[in-house]
Amino acid sequence: MENYKSTCIKCGKPIPLGANFCHYCQTAQGIDAFSYSPIDNHPDRPYNETAAPDLVTSSVLFCRNLGNLAGHMGRADFWWSTVGISLVEMVLGFLAIISFGSFRRLGEEMSLLTAAPLLILLAIVIAGNITAQVRRLHDTGHSGRLWLINLIPLGSLIFFLILCEPSRQQHNRYIQKTGK
Repeated sequence: MENYKSTCIKCGKPIPLGANFCHYCQTAQGIDAFSYSPIDNHPDRPYNETAAPDLVTSSVLFCRNLGNLAGHMGRADFWWSTVGISLVEMVLGFLAIISFGSFRRLGEEMSLLTAAPLLILLAIVIAGNITAQVRRLHDTGHSGRLWLINLIPLGSLIFFLILCEPSRQQHNRYIQKTGK
């Protein structure tokens, strides 16, 4: 049996490694026309959008995809961004507490004016966390609706275990498979 580890440059169908022509569309493949699909070559390999996930690059990725529910987010990117964004949330929460603590000294209007932007930023970051969790669910092959498990008792523990699952590249309907 032939080893299908390449795809046709025209039709994107799998062809034997080293084939000169695609036996589906008869297109010449050429020496540098071999395109290797990570899904074909490395089943269920770890996926991350950043080349080397760390605190800063993964947090920047989080901010770039703040409102994006589509796609998927690799395990390392997810956990690094969770640490980075949790630090930001702690700072914002601390500043909001200080702002509310100054309620008596500054007066009601001034303290609400200083706390309102912080609370809005905190709400945006929390919404971003939900979208990141949905993208992480997509990376493990689960529907984003599974996020609702957080609303039942002990659901957060089950949800945490699901988020710890490795990337699932094979048979994952949430990952676009391209012939590139």
